[in-house]
Amino acid sequence: MKDQFKGKKDEIAKETQVKINSVKENAAKKKEEIDKETEKRINKMKENATEKREKDARKREKIANETKENINKIKEDTTKKKEEIDKETEKRIKEMKENAAEKREAIDKEIEKRTNEMKENNTKRKEEIAKETEKKINKIKEDSERKGEEIRAKGENNLNKIKENAARKREEIVKRTEAKINKIKENVPKKKEPTPDNEKVHIMKIEDLKGKEIIDANGNKVGEVSDLEWNFESNNVVSLIATEGGAAKIGIGKKITVSYEDVKTIGEKILLKKL
Repeated sequence: MKDQFKGKKDEIAKETQVKINSVKENAAKKKEEIDKETEKRINKMKENATEKREKDARKREKIANETKENINKIKEDTTKKKEEIDKETEKRIKEMKENAAEKREAIDKEIEKRTNEMKENNTKRKEEIAKETEKKINKIKEDSERKGEEIRAKGENNLNKIKENAARKREEIVKRTEAKINKIKENVPKKKEPTPDNEKVHIMKIEDLKGKEIIDANGNKVGEVSDLEWNFESNNVVSLIATEGGAAKIGIGKKITVSYEDVKTIGEKILLKKL
């Protein structure tokens, strides 16, 4: 908008300058015409005076004086006309400048008025947008809270179901594990141990095997039992896991696997067969 009014100002200034230049040109033309007319009249008078001097020598002085007076009068009239033209030109230029200034002032007032109106409209629009935005935000918050409550309710319901299923599965796993452990504990690894009278079956629990020393056929200590390998299909011990250096109870040291088939007897110590 400012650019638009600035363009109008520029147009008014250009139009005013064109008018001023036109007035000045017209004034200059009029002066030039007056000068030409004056020169023409003077020349004509000089010619008439010459003719009169030739006709009547006695009247030359009188004619010369009249001619001089007439010339002075013409010059005075010319000067007056020029002054009037200058005054008229100055007056018209002044009026044009005043009109241009009034137009510029009117444009400035119009710009200020429209700018204030635009500011007021922008302020009102901002307030409306702020209210509308706040309304939308509140609606979004309400919808989010409602959806959040629904999601929390569904989540709690699903979580309760998951907890119930997990608890039920844990109970089933615990029961199956306890059943297997009890079955394993009930089963006893059997090895013949020589006695003075006859060989008899030696029965003990798996827990009793852990920590026992394993001695090879040469009387050397192999290690201590730290764990067992169990075949759940055949329900039998497959091998013993020995740990060197007597660290079976704390689970450190080098691990050695001893096949259960290589065990000769189980007593306070576990004796191995000759290989």
